Amino acid sequence: EIFDYAVAYAIVPKLRRAILSKSWSARTSVSFANTLRRMWPLLTPELQTSIASANLFPAIRLAVQQWHPPTEEQQDTAPLLHQWLPLWLPFIGELASELWRGICH
Repeated sequence: EIFDYAVAYAIVPKLRRAILSKSWSARTSVSFANTLRRMWPLLTPELQTSIASANLFPAIRLAVQQWHPPTEEQQDTAPLLHQWLPLWLPFIGELASELWRGICH
């Protein structure tokens, strides 16, 4: 219980602030995804759900909505959807089904 308390009040707020910061981007945050992947099993299911639904999913949904296939000139510099979206799928779980409509259209 002490460990869960420490994680909930020391680590989780930092994760939330990082996701909500203006510099965070689902498209370019590979190192954050790797860090989160290591930390995820340490979080309680309730914290995982809270972070996924309140922070990660809205940020990822916005990134998907703002994503456009790169033009020929951008091919080498613009991250492709299939390169960054799969990083987040293990965290958002079933919420990902809400993304598919926007991607398919």
